[in-house]
Amino acid sequence: MWAAAAIVAALGAWATGCGSDSGSAANGCAEFADGLANAWVRCNVQPYATGEPLVEKQCAGGSFDSGKLDACLNDLKTADCSVVQSGAPPSCQNIETK
Repeated sequence: MWAAAAIVAALGAWATGCGSDSGSAANGCAEFADGLANAWVRCNVQPYATGEPLVEKQCAGGSFDSGKLDACLNDLKTADCSVVQSGAPPSCQNIETK
């Protein structure tokens, strides 16, 4: 049950959006989906094959602040699993500029 809550929290974390548009929307979405899905696998939240398409579907068409996205992806690689299981690192908030 906590896995579903983690997914909802993580997807909500980036959806608020602020900052400047930079880079390709498709690339930013794919990078974010890959980073979050890999963190979910590492922390036993969701299998990659299920998580990555779910995230990519949610962020498709959005634009990402490249600096914020880079910080988020770096933090996802080392985030404590309790953080990943309850959402995402704070650096992953407001990375989308929809």
